Amino acid sequence: MAPPSELFGKNERGEPRVPNLDEVEGTPKRDIVLPVCYRNTPWALTTAHAVGFGIYRQKGLVQFFDDPALWQEIGYRVESGELSPGCDVTLRRRENSYPSYFVDLLRPEDSVSWHNFEEYREQLDWVAEQIHRNLSEDELKHTDILIVIPDAIQAKNIAGQLTSALDKYQIQVHLAGVTSSVDRLYQDGSVAMTSIYRAKGNEAAMVYVVGSEYAAEPFRSVRGRNVLFTAITRSRAWVRICGCGPAMKEIISELESVRKNDYRLRFPVPTPEALANIRKIHRDMSAAEIAKRDTALKNVEPLLAMLESGELPTEALPDDFKKRLQVLLGNGDDAE
Repeated sequence: MAPPSELFGKNERGEPRVPNLDEVEGTPKRDIVLPVCYRNTPWALTTAHAVGFGIYRQKGLVQFFDDPALWQEIGYRVESGELSPGCDVTLRRRENSYPSYFVDLLRPEDSVSWHNFEEYREQLDWVAEQIHRNLSEDELKHTDILIVIPDAIQAKNIAGQLTSALDKYQIQVHLAGVTSSVDRLYQDGSVAMTSIYRAKGNEAAMVYVVGSEYAAEPFRSVRGRNVLFTAITRSRAWVRICGCGPAMKEIISELESVRKNDYRLRFPVPTPEALANIRKIHRDMSAAEIAKRDTALKNVEPLLAMLESGELPTEALPDDFKKRLQVLLGNGDDAE
């Protein structure tokens, strides 16, 4: 956000109409980064940051801080390397950035786990079974559990299928703000389901993220990963990251890399030029742009089919067309 002097302008004396009190000597700071995170386990938070930024994404980062030093402000320490543009660095949560009871009471592999399924229905049945076990064996209450659906557009449809799966165990469930009050997320005797927007600002001991492959959908890299970051950080103790299909395999590959690196973040700090390119490549597309892209892809399908079948040999393509395509694909490979 721009500073107050830019947002509200200056008076005739050249003074900001709304002064920035953080710059006034003797006044307390209004913007403070809290040094200890009590809300999330260090493993969940590291996992969320890794996925959110694309730290272990095969094709590289999807977003990054303007100022690399912010990593230290939010609780990481440099274990090796340097937080400078163009340098490789390894980060780890500082031991004093989280309370000791997380390590005393929980195991990383139980605190954060992920699950891929062949069929969507199989995913929902598994979640229902696990919640039944949470309630009957793990001594959790209904209000200790939260189901987060990253894809807000499909939330009602997915919630309906989840309700059916939980009915088998006679477990009451509600979709926050739709089949329950808009003012309350949790209610006694019922498990809360919510889209990502209603989940913000709320946490639960056990969180199930359903449809996590949403984060790997093309043309919405930043938005999808921000959504998954938010979903994972709703967890106070345990999070189950669930999904299905090829896109989920991409997410799981990144999650496994976090664990293999013992919850360290290893990455090259992008230069300003590389960061500008990352933002250009991974900018979110508007609905109109997505519709235009889909139309273009449909129109190119017949041409690809003819080339693949041999009906149209590549030699028959106009030279100018081939040159332009080679330039574009070459730039695309360099950008990745």
